[in-house]
Amino acid sequence: MTDTIRCQSTGGLFPHTHALNIPVDAINTPPKDGITLTTSEEYSLIFKHKHQVHITLDELIKVNRGEKVSVRDTDKGRHSFVIST
Repeated sequence: MTDTIRCQSTGGLFPHTHALNIPVDAINTPPKDGITLTTSEEYSLIFKHKHQVHITLDELIKVNRGEKVSVRDTDKGRHSFVIST
C-alpha cells in the first residue's frame, strides 16, 4: 500500500500540470483544520514554480468515504485537482 495519493492538475495560464501528493494518513485521520500542501515544481514557458493547495476537513472526510472532491490552488485558482481514493 502506498503512503500517498497522487493526482495531477488541470488548467494553468500556459498549458502545464502539477502533481499533488496527499498523505493517506490525512485522509484516514483528517486534521480538524484540513491540510495545506505544496504541488510539485513544474516549468511553464516563463518560470519554474509551485502552488499551495488547501484541502478542508470536510473534503478529506468525503475522499475517505470514496467520493471525488475537486480543489483549486490557493494562489489564483488556475489549477484544479480531482482527489479520489
